[in-house]
Amino acid sequence: MSSAPDPDRRPVILCYGDDLRVADHQALAAAIEQDAPVIPLFILDDSGAVRERPGAASRWWLHQSLAALAADLGSRGSRLLLRRGKFVNVLSALVKETNARAVYYSRSYDKHHADQQQNLLTALQKIGVACHRLPGNLLFEPEEIATKAGTPFRVFTPFYKACLALNKSAAALDAAREIPAPLVWPASDALASWQLQPTRPDWSAGLKSFWQPGSSAATSRLELFLDRSVGTYVNNRDRPAVDGTALLSPHLHFGEISPR
Repeated sequence: MSSAPDPDRRPVILCYGDDLRVADHQALAAAIEQDAPVIPLFILDDSGAVRERPGAASRWWLHQSLAALAADLGSRGSRLLLRRGKFVNVLSALVKETNARAVYYSRSYDKHHADQQQNLLTALQKIGVACHRLPGNLLFEPEEIATKAGTPFRVFTPFYKACLALNKSAAALDAAREIPAPLVWPASDALASWQLQPTRPDWSAGLKSFWQPGSSAATSRLELFLDRSVGTYVNNRDRPAVDGTALLSPHLHFGEISPR
């Protein structure tokens, strides 16, 4: 067990992305292991092309998910810092503002976010700040699964067999009971100021009646699926009139639950 963190030490920043959870979060666990104050951060970057921005339904979900994550962090003595702007600029500025010594984040796989992370690594290297990218949103990293020739698979069945043969069965990480906090928190945007939820008109009633974003809801969905539907999934997954699937796709997309 690590010793109690010294609040006077330089903090580390945990930059959230599509991993909005506390449990089984490798980057968060690694940040806590540094025995330094941890500043959890989420950046809303609307500076790119319109096609790269989330749609209205995704923005509604993001608001709910961030609120749930903030509550989870709050119950562990921490907070969720919210900043808006160009990803690399905002994070680099916060590093200088807090004199942070390292940044931790989960690896992203789509080109836009992967490019952002690479640009961040380059920017932080120039100012001597460590940047740690950890896995967290896939069962296997893409480069772990390859043909005997070292190339990516193009057919599912051989790919599936290769995954089984790898037999990677690391246990999921428990959620930290306490997250070390800085003595003084940097300023944060108010979530409501981002205006992620629809207002005029508010068309989200249907979403609210069926979906509940957040890690707790994701876990409940999984437990319900395991209790009621997993045994008939192979047949009922192809029947739209039957509630035969896990309904975990949006929870996995926002990283509210680990694939492990």
